[in-house]
Amino acid sequence: AIESLLLALSAATDALGMPLLREEMKEIWQEQRHHVKCLQDPPSIQLYTETARLVKGGVSLPVYRCARGSTSLESFHLHLARFIPGTSASAVNYHAYLLDGITRWNTARADAAINTSSNTLRSFNSELKGKINALSQRVQLSPVFPHYQPPSAYTGEFFGMEYLFNQSGRSLCPTEDELDNQIDEGFDEEEVASEHGNCEEDFTAMLPVDLEGDEGEEEECSEAAPQDESEAEQERCDKEVLDSKGIPGWDKVEQLARTLLSLKGLSISQEQARTVSSLYDQLDSYDKKPLVFTKRYSNRARGRFVRSRRHGEDASIDYIKRCFLSAGSPASCPSRSRVVEALCILLCEKYPHPRKEPNSRAYISRWRLVISEYNSMKGRLFNSQTLLEATNLSLFTINEATLVKWYKKSSRREEIKMLMQGLPLPSPSVCTPKPLPPAKQRPSSPPLTPTNPHVFHEPADTSGRACVRGSLRRITPAPLPVQSTLPTPATSDTPVFQPTSNVFQLEEAEVKTTVSRTTAWRQRKRSASVFTLPSAQASTRKYTCTICGDPMSSIGHSQFYGKQYCPNAPGQVPKEEWLAQRRAEKKERRID
Repeated sequence: AIESLLLALSAATDALGMPLLREEMKEIWQEQRHHVKCLQDPPSIQLYTETARLVKGGVSLPVYRCARGSTSLESFHLHLARFIPGTSASAVNYHAYLLDGITRWNTARADAAINTSSNTLRSFNSELKGKINALSQRVQLSPVFPHYQPPSAYTGEFFGMEYLFNQSGRSLCPTEDELDNQIDEGFDEEEVASEHGNCEEDFTAMLPVDLEGDEGEEEECSEAAPQDESEAEQERCDKEVLDSKGIPGWDKVEQLARTLLSLKGLSISQEQARTVSSLYDQLDSYDKKPLVFTKRYSNRARGRFVRSRRHGEDASIDYIKRCFLSAGSPASCPSRSRVVEALCILLCEKYPHPRKEPNSRAYISRWRLVISEYNSMKGRLFNSQTLLEATNLSLFTINEATLVKWYKKSSRREEIKMLMQGLPLPSPSVCTPKPLPPAKQRPSSPPLTPTNPHVFHEPADTSGRACVRGSLRRITPAPLPVQSTLPTPATSDTPVFQPTSNVFQLEEAEVKTTVSRTTAWRQRKRSASVFTLPSAQASTRKYTCTICGDPMSSIGHSQFYGKQYCPNAPGQVPKEEWLAQRRAEKKERRID
């Protein structure tokens, strides 16, 4: 099939005559054709496993997982970069994160490969799960993790950073102490839980119902009726007009589009509304479905039609405000609705070239002309209340960008069909010549236990062996007194609680508490400060007169730019006369 396709496309060229395939393609194919077997499914081998059931259009369809595909490997490579947090890490930390991430990945994939209900308890610690299973088996006679399997014993193989260090003749971590000091905690892996829908409807509900004839009809009539129905069905299929995608009812869409373009004025009459409504009712159910707009915004994005730059509201709230409180709305591609696409095709045929504005040298592009008439027709329909109530016809917003993009994509599609026309392309085979083996079902139990499991060595019990500083002696429990006879039960119905406590004997009458050296030093310092006298505070020096020694704030004292006035000085003039003399002296110094 591949060779016939290459032979058919060997003469294919584009509109400029450039060949699609190079001249050396035959030599390349002769060298690479032996790799085709590696890409095909080997015969008589089950590669597909049924994982779930999916309902599409009322039909239950199985969901398969192929063991040959690269989806699981590509997903592992995607998560492999997320195993390492941050942008930089040392070799030891990188190796620890890598091993932890791979262990979590293998554990999660092993649980997903088994067709059993998920356990409410989840842990990635194999040693902890094994210890819990051993204790649960001893107490409850059943394991908590029924599908737990111990890992295999270490075979001495190097991988990851340890393999790279071994290739260069170095050791990743010489001692265990350095490894414990360098490894950091805090690795968290994002886990995505996938849910599959259950089958709700059976395939037999979609089968046609057999028609039962009347008992009085003759056999000839009963044989002729199915034949007439098949002929009528074939005749109806022959008269149907299909679009480029093979969907019927294109002629009815075209008739409705031409009728909408023939309307004039700001609004339409009742008769025109009834005509449009009748043409809308003749459309197929495919064209009457309500429009479904895909998500084209992000909650964290900013822009004209998404999140406001000033307010921190949710994107959906801000978008609804823009649609209902303003005239702004994002444009969509015309191919989203066949009615809008038919209108754009007819308008592009009406305006094949740009037009010159009257009384001006400027030209109006054909895209502006198309959008202008489309918006006029859109406003004309929305002004008719009768048409809005009778139909679900909706004309969404388009702009030059979406219109040009749709036109270019349609032109490319037409050019490809034109270039491929007449080429003897081989018809692809949908079904295999031989039936494939049935798909495997997910096992209900994990594979067999490894023959050489890893043995976890528990650390030694060191309880009660801690070294205590100071004079704290070990407290030994005294033996309990042995009772020769059993206590007699109480005669009353009220139960009597008799507590029993262990009696301890201390080797010393007084046990001294152990304190640190810093605390002991502070206690000695605090006790020594009790017997010391409080330190005398330094007396503050007051501003006094240099002549009499009285404070300058007393009555009669004053100063003028550093010179003191004392009323007790011998031969002292009055205060006002002294101030006048000082001011005159200062004024004379300024003049000089």
